[in-house]
Amino acid sequence: KAYGLQARDFQNDWRDGKNLCALIHFHRPELIPNMEGVLGDATTPYENLELALDIAENELGIPRLLDPEDVLQFAEEKSMVTMLSFYWKAFAAMASGETAARRIARIIDMEQAKDQMVAEYKSKCLKLAESLVRQTYSFKERMSVGDLTLDEMQAKTQEFLVYKKEHKVKLAEEKGRLESMLSSIQAKLRSTGRAPYEPPSLYTTTSMNDLWSSLVAEEQSYDAHLRTVTEDTVRLQKVQQLTNRSAKHFVQVASRL
Repeated sequence: KAYGLQARDFQNDWRDGKNLCALIHFHRPELIPNMEGVLGDATTPYENLELALDIAENELGIPRLLDPEDVLQFAEEKSMVTMLSFYWKAFAAMASGETAARRIARIIDMEQAKDQMVAEYKSKCLKLAESLVRQTYSFKERMSVGDLTLDEMQAKTQEFLVYKKEHKVKLAEEKGRLESMLSSIQAKLRSTGRAPYEPPSLYTTTSMNDLWSSLVAEEQSYDAHLRTVTEDTVRLQKVQQLTNRSAKHFVQVASRL
């Protein structure tokens, strides 16, 4: 804050090199005497990064894990976190850098905690997506089964009722937990002034809702299929019983002739 800068994430807020220069200047101001020029845009982002990375390597013994081009174009959050962890170690060894070192450590801890929450969220999302897709296709496969007896149809109807009362409820509960987990991740990022987490398309709430809608549609189709087939089976059974009685009666009449 003393430099009028913000570090809400580990990508965009570090690309211009100002935060990196400020980090070094806070502990070793003599290494960057032109800090006002850096803050006043007298230098380019590339020059700021080159200055900071060169000083870190030659004056502070911090390995040069990234080049300015990497930070400007390709660096991911994890790469930046790894690089900043070396700054934390270097500053932790300096009496004048203990406070800032603790700040960096706290930021890194928060980032690692976020990474763990995101990894757990994505893992659970993937499992739920697989379960929803598997259940959706199972309904499609069941509708292609050939002729069944009335007992078999009744057994399938009972199985479907158990699914709705038990398995579907568990799927709905897991979907709700994932929505709460994502909200929790966003709330923690928001509380520290950081950019919101943007999950890949497969892991979004919209994607989960689409999979759920597909499941419900197939479930309703299967329910209607069960009712239709059961009614047809009952009707066919009644016709067969009537035919059997007629045939038996015919035999009885014919035997008297």
